Amino acid sequence: MIICVAQTKPILNDRTKNLEDHKVWIKSAAEEGADCIVFSELSMTGYEPKLADKEAVSGELLEIKELQSLSDQYNITICAGIPVRVFGGITISMVIFQPNKEQVIYSKQYLHEDEEPYFIEGTEQVGIEVSGIFLTPAICYESMKEKHLEACLSLGAKIYMASVAKHRDATERAYKYYPEVAKKYKIPIMMSNCVGRYDGMDCCGQSAVWDEEGKLILALNEVEIGLLMYDYNTKKASKKTI
Repeated sequence: MIICVAQTKPILNDRTKNLEDHKVWIKSAAEEGADCIVFSELSMTGYEPKLADKEAVSGELLEIKELQSLSDQYNITICAGIPVRVFGGITISMVIFQPNKEQVIYSKQYLHEDEEPYFIEGTEQVGIEVSGIFLTPAICYESMKEKHLEACLSLGAKIYMASVAKHRDATERAYKYYPEVAKKYKIPIMMSNCVGRYDGMDCCGQSAVWDEEGKLILALNEVEIGLLMYDYNTKKASKKTI
């Protein structure tokens, strides 16, 4: 089973172009034999909380339904980030498209204080099964909270997928924290970060995978655009960049 994280450069205020970019990388991941592809936090819009009200989609997700067709066509699970409008406000969400199944929406449960004026917290952890392996998502800030990982483990998580939009300092903290908890809880951790400037900060990529012993298997650099793929069975990783 191959899990893939995408490191892209979303364009602010242009969901149409971002959708086209997602489609390119989904097809590329499928060609590499990936069973699942995970994009960075708010990958469909770029991480810009002030634009969330304008960019949020409805719960029906009609605006990005093409991703379901690609999931069905390529038999690949797709995890894309977008703000979702719900009763009471807007959530930072990951929409999960599974082949020939109904979409699953996971919403960030722990918000950073800077996000609280624009978003509301999600209330439920979700997980998905891909090729018999149970995966759980985490969205940026909450992925640095041990109690979030513990909740995922209680559900039976075998891979922890962190979808983030992190600047340099936050990425450095993640590079210390993720291997520590990966080793402590014996679970591989994959991080999908973006590159580009969002919300006044420079996101610096370095998407990576750590194995269950906390060893860094492979990472992209600060500017690469591409895919990082991890084979859960062989414990090996590879990348594909442009």
